[in-house]
Amino acid sequence: MIAGHHPKIPTVFPSEITDSIIDHLHTDIAALGTCSIVCSEWLVRSRHHMFYRIQLWPWRVHRFFELAHETLCTFTNHVRRIEMDDMRTRAEEREVRKTGSETVDRGMMFETMLLPHPPCFAGVKSIQISNVDWTFFSMNKQSTLRNNLAKFIKLDRLELQGVVFHDLREVVRIVNDLTALQHLTANISFKKYLEHTISLATTLRFTSDLRSLETGTEDGIAAMLGCITACGDAEKIQVLKLHNIKPGHLPYMKLLLKEAGRNFQRVDLGFANDKIPIMNQGASLSVLLA
Repeated sequence: MIAGHHPKIPTVFPSEITDSIIDHLHTDIAALGTCSIVCSEWLVRSRHHMFYRIQLWPWRVHRFFELAHETLCTFTNHVRRIEMDDMRTRAEEREVRKTGSETVDRGMMFETMLLPHPPCFAGVKSIQISNVDWTFFSMNKQSTLRNNLAKFIKLDRLELQGVVFHDLREVVRIVNDLTALQHLTANISFKKYLEHTISLATTLRFTSDLRSLETGTEDGIAAMLGCITACGDAEKIQVLKLHNIKPGHLPYMKLLLKEAGRNFQRVDLGFANDKIPIMNQGASLSVLLA
């Protein structure tokens, strides 16, 4: 390098460098917003992170749908994960009543799934539905909800957190309509007696190609394991995650491990310590694997 001479700094950075910088800011929404107005190339990369995961809370969902349907929408095809939580509705309503602030435009949170899909949902691969009483809806609306979910043709991950059903039949219908589904989180409960649900579960069958299952509710563990084992689909499951295991779940686990134990790539087991003492958990596993 010649003394006193400084190399010329390029006015345009290679896209690999700018992409790496923007990727580093993937959790900083304010910074991503600033990057998005620099140029069209930065806009695309920023939108990828800003809209990769969207949370359709009731007070923002209608405005979101309006934007998504606009022809000049800049986040089309970037959405990959959708999260919905009915508890957000109840918490927001309590805050409105407490503060006396203006009520936002909402309605039942999950009613949003009855609306036509905007174009940006075409690439969605993951959906989380939390704290919803599915039995609140009429049979016709339940059918509409299932049909709308089935339109997510690339959906390979469905997470049901705190969702209430009449029994396992509706869960099986939902899963069987999702042809690309690979993972199911089923932290669910049922309105009907568990004995009835378990008996019914042995007559049902998952036709989708499930490879991963996670469940941690008393109803969910018994019904899901009973169904998968009875219908002969146990060998498909490669990843199994169970939480809050209680003594009554051990027979279902033993049957499943007997049918599919050799095919598992990963098994995570979490015991309810108030039901199964830690000192006995090793013995419990020995019984299961015997």
